[in-house]
Amino acid sequence: MDMMARTKTQHSSIFSRLIGCRSGNFGMITAIILPVAAAGAGVAMDLNRMVQIKSILQDSADSGALAAANALAVKNVSDDEAVALAKKFMASQFYNIVPKENSGTDSSGTTAPVDVDKAAIGSVERTTATGGKTYDVKLTSSYTMNTNGMTALLGWKTVTIKVSATAQSTTETKNALSMFLVLDRSGSMEEDTATVNEASPTTTVTYDCGYYNNKGKWVSKTCSYEETNYYTKIESLKLAVASLTTQLNTADPSHWATCKFSGKRFGHLTSNIAESLNAWLLEARAMPILGMMELIHHKIMSWFYERRVNGETSKARIGLVNGEHCKYNI
Repeated sequence: MDMMARTKTQHSSIFSRLIGCRSGNFGMITAIILPVAAAGAGVAMDLNRMVQIKSILQDSADSGALAAANALAVKNVSDDEAVALAKKFMASQFYNIVPKENSGTDSSGTTAPVDVDKAAIGSVERTTATGGKTYDVKLTSSYTMNTNGMTALLGWKTVTIKVSATAQSTTETKNALSMFLVLDRSGSMEEDTATVNEASPTTTVTYDCGYYNNKGKWVSKTCSYEETNYYTKIESLKLAVASLTTQLNTADPSHWATCKFSGKRFGHLTSNIAESLNAWLLEARAMPILGMMELIHHKIMSWFYERRVNGETSKARIGLVNGEHCKYNI
């Protein structure tokens, strides 16, 4: 019993001395934390680079798909030529921003990523209807990004980034009506021109000509005079494009004019959504940059969530059904 007690006491004394000794604590803690901190920093840097590369690759794929769709509708190229054009256009856009690495394997054993045009897969779907032909172009691609040495400590030497883009173009076989609308929000379209209105050459202008009588009391009075009636700029525009405005007025404005739309267009009831957003951002402007970005991100995500919930639960019609926009070729 005495031996067991002495052994237990001895062990406790050694453990207590180890806990109380601080000569090697800094080295031990550094040895434990340094690899974890290095790996975390490497992941953070690679994550930031992944987000940037994915955004660039997505924009490049969208541009390639749009170029191919336009070539199909305008230049009437074949499907293979359209896919090749999409890949080439995407690669040129991507490598204009992201440096292209040499193919093969370097001295460290890291394999260079495959070119985005070689890794891309494209397809074209043609649909023929009575009104014309529709071309749907789909382009998917991937880019293998080499991670840095700190992230490689966790076993991730490469990360594959994938994107997909779609575009659609249509050709009309019937006579299409092209319309151009001139919008002026400054109010200058209400200004007079130098052309006299032949239907009504003069106009009556009224003004307040009240006065104080001998007793100092104000007497209200309205006077008027005749002046030359000139066409305003908007009236001159309507006369110049009378057939255009007539067609616009008879083409069911609820399908193309926001002010005539019976529902909520784009989820808001104002024609100046930019100023509405600026008014909300007054709260975020005084915040530090990180807090401001976090507030904006939280607000936008809440909007997306609310719209998704409303879209899933709403049974009302909120826009044109597929193909209905072709009925009004505006």
